Amino acid sequence: MISMNQKSMLVFSILGVCIILFLVEFFCFKEHIVYANNSDLAIYIDGVRSSSVPSKNAGYKFDDVNSFCSNAKVSWDNESWSPIVTVNNGNYAKVHCNLSFKLTDLYLFNHGDIYGDTATWPGAYDGVDYITLGDTIHYDDNSTSEYGNAVIGFNDVIDFTNFTSLDIEFTVNSISNSSANLPFWVQVYVLNEDDYYETIPKSELDTISVAKKNTSFYQTGSYKASLDVSSLKGNYNVAVLIHSHQYTNGLLNLDVFSLVLRP
Repeated sequence: MISMNQKSMLVFSILGVCIILFLVEFFCFKEHIVYANNSDLAIYIDGVRSSSVPSKNAGYKFDDVNSFCSNAKVSWDNESWSPIVTVNNGNYAKVHCNLSFKLTDLYLFNHGDIYGDTATWPGAYDGVDYITLGDTIHYDDNSTSEYGNAVIGFNDVIDFTNFTSLDIEFTVNSISNSSANLPFWVQVYVLNEDDYYETIPKSELDTISVAKKNTSFYQTGSYKASLDVSSLKGNYNVAVLIHSHQYTNGLLNLDVFSLVLRP
């Protein structure tokens, strides 16, 4: 037999558990962030139903205007590349979401915003890095070394399948002490993953790249160039090489403002 004291303790224990569960529900699930299961998602890419979300590196952007959830709000975490669904007022009904994605420009560099991680290499036979990152990719060669060039590489692999061009925009601020009638260069390279992640001798960039755009110039001014990448399908890396005074004695100062892949 259970005594009255034992019954009272049991009742109070049950009440205590109920109160704890209520508080957890009220405070934790009033606006509880959950990740929706695949079965709860209807995914659309450029308006077409898809069985999966596009890959992170394929140039698609979450379309928050045409994305919605029942009984909840939805946003997108670009870092984890997954949806964040915020349930309204502790509503535990099954949440169904329509997630939309649209193809857009993919900026590797855009006035200080950088896509993924980057790495720099000094010029061949040259122990100085001339490139700095800020609002621009800034190159300032004030050395007297034989090779005034440097490379900036974008470490994150990119799926080129949906893109047609790789565009660069830069301004040459100054050229000084030039003693030869030869151009300076800004070159954009597309590389296979294996080639990119090897140590890249600068003299081999031409031979290991799958595509290249060479922009030559003799004077200051603003420049734009476009590399046709429409034939490239699959994953590649991108690197930008700046030649300052190779074969000449001129010193160069320039700023790259944008580097963008376009559909």
